[in-house]
Amino acid sequence: MNAHDTASVSRATLQLQQLLHDVQGSAPLSSRLEAMGRQFDFGTASERRVLWSQLRTMLGAGEWFDLGSWSGAAQLAALNGQQAYFASDGQALHALTSVLASPAVPADAWDAVTRPLHSLQHGTEPDASQVRDIATMLAGVFASAGG
Repeated sequence: MNAHDTASVSRATLQLQQLLHDVQGSAPLSSRLEAMGRQFDFGTASERRVLWSQLRTMLGAGEWFDLGSWSGAAQLAALNGQQAYFASDGQALHALTSVLASPAVPADAWDAVTRPLHSLQHGTEPDASQVRDIATMLAGVFASAGG
């Protein structure tokens, strides 16, 4: 983990705590997020999956949560030049295909935000320059989604 990652994680855990602020029963989850952001102890992969599942349930709007989770991870990968994250046969793009196929969200709002991501589903694996472009594009996705 580099300095950019730690700053991003701190910011993300704080934002998630703010989202949980008014959600009844979220105090234990909010405390866990605070500890993660303060101690940079992110637990095991299994613990992170449980945490994400709890967040998704408590915050509702699961499809938007999934889009934000995928986009956040992709943005970190792009900012760190991790081209392998965007491998055409990789787990990340498989997850993106699932997120983009979500039928539960009104099509006009969903399409307006996700349109730029569709280009990642096709073609060859990006080179370093294209990965930087992906980071910029993801910033635009966040902006259009209100994040």
